[in-house]
Amino acid sequence: MASTRFFATAVVAVMLPLAAVAETATSEPAQTPETPAAATPIAPATPVAPAPPVAPAPDAAAALAAPISSEAAIAAAQVFCDTHLPGTLAAENATMELLTPSLRAAMDDATKKNNAWEAAHPGEKPPLGDGVPFQSYPDSPEKCVAGPALADNTEVDIEYQFDDPLANWTDRVKLEAVDGKLLVDDVFYGVNGFDESLRSALESVGQDVDIEE
Repeated sequence: MASTRFFATAVVAVMLPLAAVAETATSEPAQTPETPAAATPIAPATPVAPAPPVAPAPDAAAALAAPISSEAAIAAAQVFCDTHLPGTLAAENATMELLTPSLRAAMDDATKKNNAWEAAHPGEKPPLGDGVPFQSYPDSPEKCVAGPALADNTEVDIEYQFDDPLANWTDRVKLEAVDGKLLVDDVFYGVNGFDESLRSALESVGQDVDIEE
């Protein structure tokens, strides 16, 4: 009887520690292995579009080479004839601003020759005694009318009109674009079939006089 109790006591003594271990194991939650975070994919770099090419600044020479409209040509010729028509010194000076640099240079040279001629021929009427010959005759027309435009709008006819239409005549101006402006580069005299011009008249001034530089 005593051995049976001893056996039972021994069994209980063995079972108690096992039960405690089992309880401890049950009370602790199972450790779930951590799932490594998925790596965020790196988006490919967006290619940078190349900057559009910068348009070159318009070439001034190309701009001046643009075709001249007939309206612009006729308007420039009308300004010329209206400006010089009064025939006064003030009108002549104002007209100088409407001439190309080349024609103005020819004008300056002719003026020097005219002054030299006048000094060499005192008392006589100098070649430019009636002023700059901007028209065929030194007469005073009632008005002048520009048009039509000719030669790709680089030349324009100008009719000088009087009360008597039989006295009318037509000259022709040659235009040139300079720094964006239409300027007069020559005047062809219609009285001689446009064979003579303002430039040829200026070149003939004081041909018999030597000018000291």
